[in-house]
Amino acid sequence: MISPEKLCLIGRIRRSHGLRGEVRVSPETDFPERFRKLDVIYVGPDPAHVRAVRIERVRVESAHRLPIVLKLAGISDRTQSDALVGLSLYIPEEELWPLPENMVYVHDVIGVQVRTEDGEDWGYVEDMLRMPAQDLYQIRRPDGRRVLLPAVEAFVVDLDLQARRLVIRPPEGLLDL
Repeated sequence: MISPEKLCLIGRIRRSHGLRGEVRVSPETDFPERFRKLDVIYVGPDPAHVRAVRIERVRVESAHRLPIVLKLAGISDRTQSDALVGLSLYIPEEELWPLPENMVYVHDVIGVQVRTEDGEDWGYVEDMLRMPAQDLYQIRRPDGRRVLLPAVEAFVVDLDLQARRLVIRPPEGLLDL
C-alpha cells in the first residue's frame, strides 16, 4: 500500500450523478484536465484510509470544466455512488505535474515556519486557502491564534521551501483584527 504522506488531494466527491454509479467531483487542483489522464485514483476519507480504484470514464459537464463526472470501477448503481459522497480523491506525489515558476503545491507549504523580515517568530503555515481574489496563508501563531495573510508580493518577502521558511512583511494592525 502507498504511504499516506505520499498522497496528494486532487478532488472531493460531492454527489452522485445519475443512476449508473457515476459521481460528481469538485477538483482541488489547478489542473482539472489531469483527471482525463489518470487510470487509477485513491479514494477515501483521508490519506491513511484509501483504496485504489480504476477510473473507467471521465466527463466534463460544463464549458468551465467543472464539475467533473467520474465513473469508477466497481461502482454500478446510485446506492454505491451515494456511499462515496464526501470522500476525497488522491494521487501519488510522483504523479503531480510540474508547476510554472512562482507557483507551489499547497502540501509543500503546510508546516513551513513563518518569520517576519525582522526575525519575529510568527508560527507556521497551517493551511493555504484558495480564494477568488488571492490565496491566503493560514498561519498558526505561537500563542495558538490563527491569522490569515494574503499570499501576495506586498506581504511575502521570501518563501524558501528547501529551508522550510516563509519570511513575511505583515500589514500593520493584522494582529488587532
